[in-house]
Amino acid sequence: MKKNNVINEINNKEMNETMNLNTSNKKNCRTNLSRLAALILSVTLTSAAVPCQICSADEWSQGVYTCSEGNLDFYYCEDLGGYAVSCTDKTVESVTIPAEVNGVPVTALRGGAFSECTNLKTIEIPDSVVSVGDDAFFGTQWLEDRKSEKGLVIVNGTLVNGQNAEGNVVIPDTVTSISALAFRGNEKMLTIQIPDTVTRIGENAFDSCSNLTSADVSENIDVIPAWMFSGCSSLTTVNIPEDVTAIETGAFCGCKSLENADIPETVGYIGGFAFDNTRWLENRASEDPCVVVNGILIDAGECKGSVVIPDGVTVIGNRAFNINDDVKKITLPASSKLIDEEAFYSCKNLRTLDIPDSVEEIGNSAFLDCSNLRTVTIPESVKKLGNNAFNGCDSLRNLTVKSRNCVIDSGMALPYGTVVYGYKGSTAEEYAVKNGLFFSALDNSETIGQNTPAGDVNKDEAVTNADFVACVLDIISGSPAEESGSDINADGKLDVTDLLVLRNILIA
Repeated sequence: MKKNNVINEINNKEMNETMNLNTSNKKNCRTNLSRLAALILSVTLTSAAVPCQICSADEWSQGVYTCSEGNLDFYYCEDLGGYAVSCTDKTVESVTIPAEVNGVPVTALRGGAFSECTNLKTIEIPDSVVSVGDDAFFGTQWLEDRKSEKGLVIVNGTLVNGQNAEGNVVIPDTVTSISALAFRGNEKMLTIQIPDTVTRIGENAFDSCSNLTSADVSENIDVIPAWMFSGCSSLTTVNIPEDVTAIETGAFCGCKSLENADIPETVGYIGGFAFDNTRWLENRASEDPCVVVNGILIDAGECKGSVVIPDGVTVIGNRAFNINDDVKKITLPASSKLIDEEAFYSCKNLRTLDIPDSVEEIGNSAFLDCSNLRTVTIPESVKKLGNNAFNGCDSLRNLTVKSRNCVIDSGMALPYGTVVYGYKGSTAEEYAVKNGLFFSALDNSETIGQNTPAGDVNKDEAVTNADFVACVLDIISGSPAEESGSDINADGKLDVTDLLVLRNILIA
């Protein structure tokens, strides 16, 4: 897994609906803002749980059990050993959360548990609650009152808000978690010290703290979350702990003053836009338009024309070539292993791509909206073609898949008229048939004589318009397929499919 924080792995739609995740999408420098409590998401919820001893079977869904008591709902999973609570009455003014329900402890407040309970002024929270979900108190009078009383609002070890903190802020070592958006928009904070007791930080935690100049981050977090410091335009210094394995999307996006970023070798994933609009990235790009960190090509926005990605690059990162209209041809090195999600998003003038026989996976939407890409060969080494990998590639005429068992996501769409080349009985053939696309077997084309290329109907050792005319005449005259060179797709018959395949060969 390229992302080790399970909070970001839980994205199943049914699960989100069951757990009522509170999310909000934003363009460019924004992503999902709400997550369940870190305790709850520290394990993957599955439907393999045995029948609940507390609730009846019909109250069970996706491994989660729901009980109600008054205006509170309690969500229980046997893997967790406790309940997460949420309020169902948005008009409530006072709430007392029980320490246990039916003998089972209440251990967490769900993400958005009391969100938009605008009249809520008093809450009694038992010590059994050890985790507080993001946005748990958003829009409540209870939170507004505490924000005005003191700079940091802390609930049972979770720092839920620090928007009124001022100057040089030191978070106490009683804090173990910082909620998403906790400090967002704080213009009075100058520096921040996060103690090593903190093991989880929510997305956008310090978003748009425009006067924040330095941040000392806990050594015990392994992920820099998405958009953590986005828009912190005065930030010049930040430490990235040695054990960090991932820097998520947009983590430092818009940190215009950030010149130095010491990224440890432990980092194996860097999300799109992670360092966009920073001096650090600008300086690196001026030295080499292919900005590479730990073998990850994180930015190639300044590349033009025919681009040869340097040896040693193993990952073409998320949005590395984002909307680059100046790139026409790209050659990947033999060290490449992964083409990440949206790596070549909307490179509208990209026509040619050389993928080496070392790449193992092509991610979701990797070539989304590359509208001039005409022909692509997927080498035998590729084990998976992601969802929407070639969606919007309107000029794509030929897709050759040399791997017999490559997993092709059902959501990958190709334009009508694209010919899929692959081996008989392969997943490529299965995909083509299922999606109504033309399929041409490599098994047959490989048996053609060494000097007779596929599509050479008239056997003059070249494929030209003359072969197209010859193919038309063979079809009109009803020539036997077994005696004609016009059976281009080797399906044992002459028809318009052969003309389409030949047309694509000529275009390519």
